[in-house]
Amino acid sequence: MANLKLSYNEAVAEIEKLLAELNGDATDIDELAQKVKRIVELLDLCKRKLTKTETELSKIFGESES
Repeated sequence: MANLKLSYNEAVAEIEKLLAELNGDATDIDELAQKVKRIVELLDLCKRKLTKTETELSKIFGESES
């Protein structure tokens, strides 16, 4: 599971770093699965944070219209 204490921006920065490493020739084949797994975990974390924020904003805007 991705570190839940990461902010959205920190998770995105780590994803970008890992993708850059994967695009380079320096990635060891033994590390490939680990890096891809971490990227998937970080993407899931980002998705959850975005969904939570969307829900909170919908509530705020819904309350302001009442």
